[in-house]
Amino acid sequence: MLKVALATILVAVVSVLAWSTYVVGLANGWWNPLIRPRTVSDRATYVFIFGKTATWFDCKVDEERDVDVCWAWDDRGNLAASGDFRLRDENRAATRTELQPSVLGPTDASGHSDIIYLFGPDRLILGKELVRVGSRSARERFRVEIQ
Repeated sequence: MLKVALATILVAVVSVLAWSTYVVGLANGWWNPLIRPRTVSDRATYVFIFGKTATWFDCKVDEERDVDVCWAWDDRGNLAASGDFRLRDENRAATRTELQPSVLGPTDASGHSDIIYLFGPDRLILGKELVRVGSRSARERFRVEIQ
């Protein structure tokens, strides 16, 4: 009877440690979840921010066109952002080193965003911003008011 109780406790402790390690690994970007929604690209990386959001990102640098081509899905696999993006106020693509998406910017009524934030130094969540080329968010900085 004592052996069964000890074995049960050991299994419980190992399970808690395994689950904790899994969650910490997700939060630190060491690995992706075991299950990926069918609609999410096989190349997508899972980004989990405690208390904020979980998003799948698939971004690549298109050096020829000087844009970052990105897709982002929410944790259920719904497309939340897609298109060609450039760094706000720099009018260039993020480099491969810079292209580390963290979270999406504000979304419209349909749940889509024209902004993708990149991790900054020391994994700062809201580093530089990628703005979808041709979006209202990209044009707003050029707006001039005439009085």
